[in-house]
Amino acid sequence: MLRRCIYIEPKFIPAYIELARLRGPKDRSVGSLLRAIVQINPADPNYVTIYGYWLLNRGNRIAALKYYWRALALSPSYMEAMVGAARILRKSGDYGRLFQLVTRWQSILRESRGQPPSKSHLYLYEWQLKNELSNKAKAYDGCPQSCTKRYIIQKSAIVSGTRWNRPCNKTKSRYFTTINRQCRVIRRIQKYRTAAPLLVHQVLDTV
Repeated sequence: MLRRCIYIEPKFIPAYIELARLRGPKDRSVGSLLRAIVQINPADPNYVTIYGYWLLNRGNRIAALKYYWRALALSPSYMEAMVGAARILRKSGDYGRLFQLVTRWQSILRESRGQPPSKSHLYLYEWQLKNELSNKAKAYDGCPQSCTKRYIIQKSAIVSGTRWNRPCNKTKSRYFTTINRQCRVIRRIQKYRTAAPLLVHQVLDTV
């Protein structure tokens, strides 16, 4: 019956949608049906986003992202397309474009509501700073334990009067100064080791 409807009226979109729903998302023929819907009504971001979502579930991220961008070009404040694009960028590790997308979408949304634009660049600077500090903290992971352990060994050896690995006074002062400086840096880094800004968390909770 649905095929007959499509044959009689090729632009009858509800018939395509119902036929795709009956066949299920795992059927390969669903892709041609959704693509036909997009060709019939290319100005509707909803249908474009649905096809992108189907491509994403099939593992085709590049094509899915292309259709998400197309939907956002039609409607910059369309939530479903923004979330789909954010999901792909996050899985691809492209966090720079991800945060640009989120802040741009937030600015467009605030402007459409008549609200004053937020300083979105502050979110990007905050995230960039925290990301750099987090990477530095990872490089120093395990350093406090190793530094403390070596410090105790050196100190016990000096107190006991043994000559085992006993450094001179200049070497000792230089060594302990380096340890203290590293530990201060690590404590400072760990103090600011937080996740992404709250704005991005609120959006990515739905991703």
